[in-house]
Amino acid sequence: MLFATYNHSFSQTVTPQHIEESIRRIDLFDGVEDMSVQMSTTTQTDKASHIFIDIPLRIIEYTYILKLNKTQNNRILKTLNDILREVTPYDYFHLSYYFKLLHLTEELVVSKNQHKLLQMLKAETKLAIQLPEIIKNHSFAEEFWLYAIQFYPTEVLTKFNQIYLEPYGLKIIEEIALLAPTVIKEYFGTHHINFRMLKESQNPQVKLLLDIYQIYGSASKSYLLINEIAFHRLPIAQAHQIASNTPDLFNKLLEMKRKPQILGQYCVEKEIQAISMEYVVEMNLRHEDNDNYRFKPIHQATAEQIYFYMVYTPEEIFTSTFMGMYQKMKEKMSVTSGYAFLESMNFTHFRTFLKQCAGYGKLLDFIQTMSKNEMEKLIEKMCQDLEKTGGNLAPAVDVADFYGSISQTDIRQALKTAVQKNLVHQAINDQLSGIKIYGLLYKIMGGNPEDFSGHFDFQLPPLLKIPSQDLFINNRHIQQHFFYDDEDGKTAFNHFVNLFGSDWKKTDHGTYLLMTFGNPRTMEIYLIKPDKEFEGREKLRALFEQQKRYPDVMVHRGHSYYLDHTLEHMTNHNKLAILGSCGGYQNISKAMENAIDVQIISTKQIGTMAVNAVLIMEIIDTIKAGKDIVWSELWQRVKQKVGGNPKFNDYVPPHLNMGARFIKAYNSIQERS
Repeated sequence: MLFATYNHSFSQTVTPQHIEESIRRIDLFDGVEDMSVQMSTTTQTDKASHIFIDIPLRIIEYTYILKLNKTQNNRILKTLNDILREVTPYDYFHLSYYFKLLHLTEELVVSKNQHKLLQMLKAETKLAIQLPEIIKNHSFAEEFWLYAIQFYPTEVLTKFNQIYLEPYGLKIIEEIALLAPTVIKEYFGTHHINFRMLKESQNPQVKLLLDIYQIYGSASKSYLLINEIAFHRLPIAQAHQIASNTPDLFNKLLEMKRKPQILGQYCVEKEIQAISMEYVVEMNLRHEDNDNYRFKPIHQATAEQIYFYMVYTPEEIFTSTFMGMYQKMKEKMSVTSGYAFLESMNFTHFRTFLKQCAGYGKLLDFIQTMSKNEMEKLIEKMCQDLEKTGGNLAPAVDVADFYGSISQTDIRQALKTAVQKNLVHQAINDQLSGIKIYGLLYKIMGGNPEDFSGHFDFQLPPLLKIPSQDLFINNRHIQQHFFYDDEDGKTAFNHFVNLFGSDWKKTDHGTYLLMTFGNPRTMEIYLIKPDKEFEGREKLRALFEQQKRYPDVMVHRGHSYYLDHTLEHMTNHNKLAILGSCGGYQNISKAMENAIDVQIISTKQIGTMAVNAVLIMEIIDTIKAGKDIVWSELWQRVKQKVGGNPKFNDYVPPHLNMGARFIKAYNSIQERS
């Protein structure tokens, strides 16, 4: 028996009493067992109680009503219990995440409409991957896993121990291996079930991966070139040689990306991104040097290589770096038509590129290289298949941000027409995920999606202001500012502390400073010391947890590579976050996942202290005066104070952040009954 000794995770019997105990544990997070999960507002308390108490209790009730067999019933209860057991006092306020996860769990238990269920799973693929046991109860299980692998192979791999015994288990691990060979190779030569199953595979392409292991072990990068090996374009030895030289490997990967479908797609993407990052970071670091030296790393690069460097680093590239690279790309293009240029590269990440061009003022320059017909075809392509992304909203957010960045009437109208066309198609075919995505985009563009579908209440958050009353809970306002331990962080910290006048009380708590103002209506601003960044964060986490009161405003004062440390401290108490260079979908999405009511200020590149100081103090002074933060008015005041500093144009206020508005609307949109 090949797999008999493997400890399959699904052996525990779970009862309704286990679920009730998990609910009771979460109920006590606020210190009182009262069937209510207290949050900062009544609305959030009601939502949290619904998520952590009402939905689980309903699911328990369904298990009695539906009279499922013992195995099916236990799968449901185990899934539910696993979700609730992982909820901690540090993350239970991530209401959007837990609502979607538990709502999906409930639908998988209750709904009889298998077609609709599969649509729901595909629209929330990353979440659905966390529900392997309950998915087993459905006939579409194999179809779902094969779909999920195309977008999240590594996440599926983490759940493989719960599905490997299913009839489709071998097929799943084969598909993962061929999509992410550099991930799967780490199991080669071990006793892990992944390797043991793959050794039994009769798939010739999987056997090639094992051949590479036999010859070169797991250290070789030739696994990245499995597509070329499998289709007899390269022998293994030559693939190993090419993969050992970074420039040669990069050129080969770009050549492969021009093909519609390739083996190893997931790992090819990751490797291109890693190599591109090295070049872009180097040019970012040279931002104060002359252009000849700054852009020396790409002097010998082709237009295609420069394009890939740009589109694979959208969240790291400085404005000036993009502008210089764009100019060099244009000079080196072998075709005059921008459309033909993108087409020659199989339109790889072209939405990202167009959004970058729009944001950095180069869209018209690029569009003018195309004929009217080519421009219209490009716009149509930009709006296609936004629902076929495994629940990844990034392409749709790119479209929203692109629309918000352009002023050309003809391009805007072409975009709106393309979105409407796709919305009609989705409505005719009753594709709920597509209706939701295209409907919201159409709404952003000034259309009325209800004319084509009545499935959803399409509403966009205006994000025009933050009322003063929302920033003072029980007459107390709290801010937390994150500084990090490098020269920029220390300089910014010292400069910022000196901006507070004598009417502020300063208290040194060792790892952080506390600035306080007012009585009885108080403001508390916690500034984490750069050289105590870790200790300061943890002390404040414990303090806020003890008080059951969390910051209303979060401010990230550091480079983008520190941002995750700030984001993990965000909660649903946050009403405003100033997050620096986090304009990308992943960061804004994560921030809004952790704090459902937050409004976000971001920049297109690293913020400058000269603007940051004025912007942040203007916000503090507005709050201090008890006034609402009205973004259009505050932005005008800051613009006057920074004296026309061109870097202020890189800052994006909440009401002009189309991508953030799209994400917020998507997370809150309600289906009509």
